[in-house]
Amino acid sequence: MNSSAATRGARSRQAIRIGPGLGLGLSLGFGLGLGLACAASGRAQEPAADTESVGDTVFVRIALIDVVVADRAGRVVEDLEADDFVLKVDGRVVPIVHFEPASPNTREPAGGESDSDRLPSATSATPGVRSEAPTLVLYLDDDNTPNHLRSRVLEDLLASLDELAPRVVVAQRLRGLRFSPPLTSLADVRDHVAGLGEPSAKALADSRGRSRTTQELATSHELCLLAGCEPCEDNWGELMAIARHHAVAEERRTAETVGALAEVVSAVSGLDGRKVLVWVSAGIPHRPAIEAFAYVGELCGAYRSDAETETMREILSYDESGRLHQVAAHANSHRVTVIAVDAAGLRAGLSAAVDFATAEIRPSMRNDNISSANLQSSLGIVARGTGGRAITDDNRPGAAVTTAVGQASNGYLLGFSLEGPPSGREHRVAVELAGGRRRGVVVRHRESVRDKTLEERLFDELMATLYLGETDNPLGATVEVREGTVELGRRFWEIPIGIRVPVEGLRSLTAEGSRSLRVWLTAHGDGGWRSKTRQELFATSPGEGKIEGKIAGNVEGNVEGDIEGDIEGNVEGDAEGGSDGELELVVRMELPEGENRIAVGIREEITGVTSRLVLEANVPP
Repeated sequence: MNSSAATRGARSRQAIRIGPGLGLGLSLGFGLGLGLACAASGRAQEPAADTESVGDTVFVRIALIDVVVADRAGRVVEDLEADDFVLKVDGRVVPIVHFEPASPNTREPAGGESDSDRLPSATSATPGVRSEAPTLVLYLDDDNTPNHLRSRVLEDLLASLDELAPRVVVAQRLRGLRFSPPLTSLADVRDHVAGLGEPSAKALADSRGRSRTTQELATSHELCLLAGCEPCEDNWGELMAIARHHAVAEERRTAETVGALAEVVSAVSGLDGRKVLVWVSAGIPHRPAIEAFAYVGELCGAYRSDAETETMREILSYDESGRLHQVAAHANSHRVTVIAVDAAGLRAGLSAAVDFATAEIRPSMRNDNISSANLQSSLGIVARGTGGRAITDDNRPGAAVTTAVGQASNGYLLGFSLEGPPSGREHRVAVELAGGRRRGVVVRHRESVRDKTLEERLFDELMATLYLGETDNPLGATVEVREGTVELGRRFWEIPIGIRVPVEGLRSLTAEGSRSLRVWLTAHGDGGWRSKTRQELFATSPGEGKIEGKIAGNVEGNVEGDIEGDIEGNVEGDAEGGSDGELELVVRMELPEGENRIAVGIREEITGVTSRLVLEANVPP
């Protein structure tokens, strides 16, 4: 974190960032002075020390929309103004209250300052708001991508990497999520990638799932013919059971993949500015087992008149569209644009395979096309929903990725006002060019914005602390593992976590000096294990560290049932007197044996000042 982050929230009336937006805190001075505090990317500027103001604070919250306008050759159209755009939110045209033009010069110049350190341009519609240098997140979905595919794609991507963003985070899904710290040189990125483990055997096994299922269906059909039974009648139940079993396995794979993608998005949400996530994956099914049911239709078309109708009914019953749209909305709420790369490139189908003895049982080219389109469709839904692109059927995707990342990093920035307090509501967004201007160009933008609640924002920040080590400690708090570890069985232990907060950093609105602290924690350990995020609100009495009461929060995940986004209560804790001038809290967590990283958030509820810390714990101590 940079040094200015230590001043975050130093005033009791501070502006806070909501989702992909920014907050403006406007203090009205009633004749004694006019103070304007602008917050960009969660930072607030303090008013001058000699400025006095009396009155209330009006919050103006702005949601930001990244927009790419490109011609047919993929070049960004750079000369548009705010009045060239029409912005619709939930179907209603709204004023564009913030505008930044497209700029090709957002990369850090050699030997100079990065763009994030420069003053805002004169074209910025909001004083004090500046665009941060983009962050490229290279996400290797290694639980879904066999090694030979990943190696080919990585080789081509790294050859183009020097043309991309000045800051890179490498994320790897391999029996859990692993992250690099932000890397700022190509040499560091290459060194980190070279040290990554190979994809799991599961990725190769999953990639062969279609072939195995097709073979099982073909075998059932052939055995029925050999046994003299009536094909697709006597063995119809067996054929459907084989295809359904494959569908359930594919559903599970999609759920796990979408959940991991959502967690990657949450982890990088604490980084400032635009985030472009390059998702390298061999694809996940949009409609699980669609090719298996279609193959049953091919086998049985000549034997059963309702084969096509019955298999279509099964196909329509398996649909992951909702899950995919939800993870796109989750990325939008964090201002993350997804560039999806199909690591399989040009796929080889089963229609030319030698494993099938006769033309009657060999899958058709149509079946191959259905299978490829199904795996690529999921990538497209997520990418397009965030204003990004899906790059498919390309064995050398480096050049296309360079173009897509450049467009996403250097596009226009439009802002609209959010009304009322943070609601947690998702707003649908549409951007058009006014009056049909610039025909022949493509306009891409994220399809939604989420007005995140405080609990959602705190959860996001804690995820960035957990995975990327993004810490900030304006409260001067300390955390440590205390004595009193208890073995719970099944390789889990109850670990007391001690938290000390200097009283001088806390405020009270009562004459008695009562104070309120919100504490929330999460942890991850060996093998990809992660706890759910838990929070607690502690109300303390003056002169004593005792807890007056406990309030448990509950925030549902943005991707229903799949994102570990739940914030729930029941963290056992108590407060002790501590040393003079300190408040001490003890929170007990259940952790597995092995190395664990614990992220701790502490928020002073009156001022909103927040500390986020990391504690490494070897269990048992």
